[in-house]
Amino acid sequence: VGGSKPTAAYQAQLDRHAQGEEEAGRASCHRDDHFPPGEDSGLAMEDMPECQDDVLAGSFLVQDEAHEAWCAEVEETIDGMAHSLAALAKSHAPDQRHTADVAEALDRLRSLVAAASERREGARWLSCAAAGSMTAVTPREAVLHQVFRVMDCGQPALLIKACTVTLHVAQDAGPLRNAFKALFKLSKDARNDAAFRRERALAALLRALGDGQGGDAQPRDALSTEALVYAAGTLKNASTDPANQRVLIEEGAVPALIKMLSKRCARDDERATVARPTSASGRPRSATSRPSSAARPASGGDEAAQLAVQLTGTLRNIAVMSNAATQFAESRAIPVFASLIGRFVRHSELMLNVARIVAKLSSDSTNLRHMSKDEEFVRQLMELLRVHPDHSSLVLRVTFLLGNLTVNNNRNRLTIGQKFGGADLFVALIGRYTWKRPSSSASSTSARSDSNAEASQSQSLGREDGAAESAGAAETSTKGKTKSSDKSRSKADSESDAQVLVKLVRLVANLAIHPQLGPEISRMGSCASALRDLLQKHSGQGSADSAELVLNVVSAITNLSFYEVEDNAVLGLRASTPRFLTPLLLSDNPEAQVEAARAFGNFSRHPEVRDYMANARVVEALCLLLDHSNRDVLYSVCGVLMNFTSDQAHLCLLAEADGVSMLIDLLGRALLEGDLPLGTLVCKTLCNLCSTPRQGGEGADAPPPLFTGPDMHELTQTLTRAISHYQAKASEVSGARATKEPEHAARVEEAMEASEFADLASRLCSAIQNVPVCNDDEQDDSDGAGDLEPLEGPVRPNV
Repeated sequence: VGGSKPTAAYQAQLDRHAQGEEEAGRASCHRDDHFPPGEDSGLAMEDMPECQDDVLAGSFLVQDEAHEAWCAEVEETIDGMAHSLAALAKSHAPDQRHTADVAEALDRLRSLVAAASERREGARWLSCAAAGSMTAVTPREAVLHQVFRVMDCGQPALLIKACTVTLHVAQDAGPLRNAFKALFKLSKDARNDAAFRRERALAALLRALGDGQGGDAQPRDALSTEALVYAAGTLKNASTDPANQRVLIEEGAVPALIKMLSKRCARDDERATVARPTSASGRPRSATSRPSSAARPASGGDEAAQLAVQLTGTLRNIAVMSNAATQFAESRAIPVFASLIGRFVRHSELMLNVARIVAKLSSDSTNLRHMSKDEEFVRQLMELLRVHPDHSSLVLRVTFLLGNLTVNNNRNRLTIGQKFGGADLFVALIGRYTWKRPSSSASSTSARSDSNAEASQSQSLGREDGAAESAGAAETSTKGKTKSSDKSRSKADSESDAQVLVKLVRLVANLAIHPQLGPEISRMGSCASALRDLLQKHSGQGSADSAELVLNVVSAITNLSFYEVEDNAVLGLRASTPRFLTPLLLSDNPEAQVEAARAFGNFSRHPEVRDYMANARVVEALCLLLDHSNRDVLYSVCGVLMNFTSDQAHLCLLAEADGVSMLIDLLGRALLEGDLPLGTLVCKTLCNLCSTPRQGGEGADAPPPLFTGPDMHELTQTLTRAISHYQAKASEVSGARATKEPEHAARVEEAMEASEFADLASRLCSAIQNVPVCNDDEQDDSDGAGDLEPLEGPVRPNV
């Protein structure tokens, strides 16, 4: 229309493509070798509108002056593009001038179509038939016919422009499907990412996927799932580019894609309701619960699953952007992901996409709150772990999410650990990955393949270069290289298993904080044995994963050893576990020192552990840490010494390590800095030290005194000042008028702490009056005995 006939060469190409269209078959977007071979554009001539060459430009039936002006511009643009295309077809080499003319004409057509779409009557403008012809030709058909001729040039930039115009204009399923296929082929080359962004092809694809409405606001023909898979696959490939990710967020890609996934799930529900089996009485069975995943096809060829793979792949790429979390929260994405898991739980590729998305979203407080409120979502995650226990990449992300849910939420701990059976499941998984053999079982091979596919982003996203590189490497491998590859793969598997264990152990440590779940887990012998073996295996290793794993293991041991219950398996291993904790006290990592000290705080309630601490010089290490600058380290060390000073058999070790002097110095520093909790803990330790009876035994010399003269003088002065200060502070607050203001409640709490410390300091001040000082042969006649106290309670592990 408005130009010359197609050249013979071009017509021959169209004929060849029309014959090969059926051979192309149904394609899957996630593998390069599943797509039609050849260099054709993917557009079939039979899907294009037929325009007779005697239908000339200017024959469109106009409605009013505005429409007339618009038609004139369309006809002029089509005519100019036709001449430029003819010139390009005649030239043997690429002609930049004519190429630029075609590109400008395509841009103009896109603008004209957009301008028509913005008008109320614009939809009719594209649909008005041409006058004076036996075959009625509308502007829509004329534009599509002329745009289709651009495919002869084979230039990616022009092809993307032409396909974008097609997405804005076409209503028939055929042209749309083929435009999707052409765009998908172009999207596999990362060099075209900028062109997708520049030509606004991403927005056009979103519109086509979102609600099925075209640029002219007229309903389109129903698109097949195959066509939608191509469109979603194009978005997935293009969204690997960070700039394209930002564009997609600005275009509202998250709500659009979530809406499409939701519609697909709702459509499945409707079909399931229609096909719901009936009972013997002829009445339909209940459909209140989600359909069983086992009854659904799990093959990768399932079109609905493949569409979900492409959509979630795009969302997975977008989720890495910091500003995407808000759109996910506003789109109510969590129930949609729960539905996807319920329907396709055995589809590992789709489930990995979903796991990666929700794991990323769990770092956002709003989305984490939505997950916490959706029990069905949590239940589906637990089912996911049961179905794919050997899929390390999937287990890693799901357990990371569950760990975030249980960091500070006791209700979630009980729901996950007890209601959904998480305590038994997580302990079983820890054992599975702790004692995992590097065998070539089918499940291990499958999990390794999934992990390797994920590690190569280009291959997993369908980029041709990644697939070609992998294929080339496979073809050139030799036996020697295979052995080297096996070693590398074994190392990668080991690192992957360590990462999974980091999240699993952290999750169990979180559950152990709950007073009902902690004792239950502490009785599991397999859990205690796995934690001890992990500590033994990974202590002293230099990798970051091993260091983080050791921290979480020690944290889990601390939380579980807190419970003095019968058959506590963790405490049952107290003869062997402490020796693996000792090196951590002298490490350069303050977090490791804190966790090791906390563990010793619980184990030191038992005399055999205190004997070990004395023989292995653990007490000396603890005394050295009393000069540490980290407050958490100081608090944890004082907790251990408070228990240790209750044992008269080893008190002399504390004095020999200069521990008494260091405790007195620490008390002065704590009170000077206003750290009352730390000061209180030091006072309790000194109280135990002064009130524990010390006897040298029958016929033996009296034990040496623990305090020197300067130490006693400094302690007396420190306590006298502290008692006076904190008694006055407590009286000041108690005499104030009570109010309901939050500030008053805080002052009351401070007054209670001050009063408690003043009483404790007074008792200590009285006790030291009878304590022997340096070379004094008098023995302590105090009748009091120090109490063995654990630390305050389990704490969550470091993330």
